[in-house]
Amino acid sequence: MDTVAISDIVRRSLEILVILSFPFLILSLVVGLVISFLQTLTNIQEATLAFVPKIISVIALGALIGGFLFSEFRDFISEIFLAIPKIVK
Repeated sequence: MDTVAISDIVRRSLEILVILSFPFLILSLVVGLVISFLQTLTNIQEATLAFVPKIISVIALGALIGGFLFSEFRDFISEIFLAIPKIVK
């Protein structure tokens, strides 16, 4: 096995992990902070109140950028399948 090819695959998979997960994580963080700020202002201290806006915003973001995320993941999978002969040598 070629260690350079393996390290390239690992590096690329970490890049894909960041590309696929960061938009959702950042949006959840921002929505959570906004909801927490609004809860502080209104003195509504319900712990489950932040979950519904987070879920709705994450689903909406997935609908908006899902095509881009799917194409990135599809390209990564095709890179993996094309790299199999180099790895097996």
